[in-house]
Amino acid sequence: MPRILIVEDEPTEQTLLRAFFEGSGHQVYVAPDGEQANKAFLRKDFDIVITDLQTPRVDGLELISSLQQLFPDTPIIAISDKGPGMLAHAKVEGAVAALSKPLNLDELLAAVEFGAPQHGALPDDPQRRTPSESLAEVEPTGRGGYLRRVSLA
Repeated sequence: MPRILIVEDEPTEQTLLRAFFEGSGHQVYVAPDGEQANKAFLRKDFDIVITDLQTPRVDGLELISSLQQLFPDTPIIAISDKGPGMLAHAKVEGAVAALSKPLNLDELLAAVEFGAPQHGALPDDPQRRTPSESLAEVEPTGRGGYLRRVSLA
């Protein structure tokens, strides 16, 4: 299972994401901001990063940019409740997926498995793409916060 670095400043979301991924058998490290994430990344080997785009000190967009320069092969998933513009910017900076909050944990798990294919694979899907293609951006559907795919890059 992938080793996941989660960058999230909200304690409730930190707890939820940690419990979800550890319950799925993943090794998880949580950083409250991009500055701590950069430090953690230099000390540990992570397979994938999930980052909120709005965190104190170093925000998610800055983190994506710096990690892309230092560790270009590490997949990064951006999460945000600030709208599709920020999510699109995250993909331009190098995120392999951009998910709107509130998160659908099944979609997030699929994004993690897609981003780290050497550790797992998405279920068989006739629309399954190769790792060179980016994961679809998703947005709220209006039904209890669940997300759906809206575009393929």
